[in-house]
Amino acid sequence: MRSLTFLFGLICSGTMFGQLQNDILEYLNAVQKGNVVEINFAIRGGASCQGAELQRSQDGIHFTAIDFIPGVCGGSEYTEVYAFTDEQPFEYHTNHYRIELGGQGTSDIVAIHFVRLEEGYRIFPNPSSDWAVIRFDNTSVQPYTLQVYGPSGKLWERAADIQSSEIYMDLSSYSAGIYIFQLTSSAAPTITGRLIVQ
Repeated sequence: MRSLTFLFGLICSGTMFGQLQNDILEYLNAVQKGNVVEINFAIRGGASCQGAELQRSQDGIHFTAIDFIPGVCGGSEYTEVYAFTDEQPFEYHTNHYRIELGGQGTSDIVAIHFVRLEEGYRIFPNPSSDWAVIRFDNTSVQPYTLQVYGPSGKLWERAADIQSSEIYMDLSSYSAGIYIFQLTSSAAPTITGRLIVQ
């Protein structure tokens, strides 16, 4: 068994933060939760806008409105938090989001690469020969342990305290065959899948 600690890389948590827009927004972020993307934003205390429109783009240039919050947003002395859910993000693409703040302009863009999960995870490419990425739902940033079992059933690699939603695996030292991986956490069900190495 080899240690996987030097092999896996924590790609990203799935959350991207935008710049503040005209001192109106306190934050704007997008995160994949299961098979939807949740876009959250907060309007600073004392600031307001007339409605908020969520816009999405595949190329970061041409945006289309996909949801709308009517009426006055913000306006109190306290920060007010709002959320949109994109239930049909572009699959296996980077989704770009921005908020049109009625009467105040448009926010900066946040982007997230959406990968549809099946049975709680997705491994790609699969089959693979050089590298693979395991994407799974870990929005609560729980620590996971990854164990990879070789074609003979023996433990091949192990890595602990993974708090990301993506794991990059270097497969250059793997021989061809079918490997079984398990992601375990004390706070979530075990995820088991197959990795085919060519």
